Amino acid sequence: HYEPEHPPYKTVVRLLQEDQQSLTQEFGKTIWLDISHIEEGGELLSQERVNNPFIYIDKGKALRLVAFLLKQHTDEIIIGNIDLDGNILELFNALNITITKEKS
Repeated sequence: HYEPEHPPYKTVVRLLQEDQQSLTQEFGKTIWLDISHIEEGGELLSQERVNNPFIYIDKGKALRLVAFLLKQHTDEIIIGNIDLDGNILELFNALNITITKEKS
């Protein structure tokens, strides 16, 4: 089967609340995505903050956010200390995407 080529850097996405500082407490309802591209040696290549493009839809926020994160070639997702839906967690595990929970 076909696997898309992975970029030569690590992509880390912090899921943030409206204040753009605190980590999200609800995966699908995160307001901001802080996307960092980091070289193997740890050097920050680029960083951008974007609005969650699915925040205002009625249904499917979490699954659409998962698809968006996959398109970004995300390697690590940093969230607040919340419990993710088991199916989403299984998918991230199967794709070797690390979930890091931190206190905001």
